[in-house]
Amino acid sequence: MLAGQCTSVVLNRTYSAKTSGARNSVQLAAESINPRTIPIGKYDIDHVVVGPAGVFSLNTKNHSRSRVRVCGESFYVGDFTTDYVRKSRLEARRASRYLSTACGFLVDVDPVLVVLASELVIKRRPAGVDVVAHRHIH
Repeated sequence: MLAGQCTSVVLNRTYSAKTSGARNSVQLAAESINPRTIPIGKYDIDHVVVGPAGVFSLNTKNHSRSRVRVCGESFYVGDFTTDYVRKSRLEARRASRYLSTACGFLVDVDPVLVVLASELVIKRRPAGVDVVAHRHIH
């Protein structure tokens, strides 16, 4: 999928994700750019997944003892609101800039929030960000 200098950073690790919403349960068979966090300046990205369905930045959140609710841009852990949706978009943009520079051509990156929670309730999906339960990542 990636050409030239970019292919040298692809590792042989397999990930897949079932996402719903806009991608309607697309199966992603992919290779990860890095199996751990990817530092970009003072920020890091949990995972970048590259596969036939595209390039994705995965922002993982472990709230295994909490109820998580998503209603559009609002992402609640228990009674507290977070900025996870905004940060997921920013991470995807950073990954896109980084990969585009490294590859010499535009690489679009889609943000995905992967959530481990005692209960995940998605009332309305945020625009442009997929939210999936950890059990849908294989």
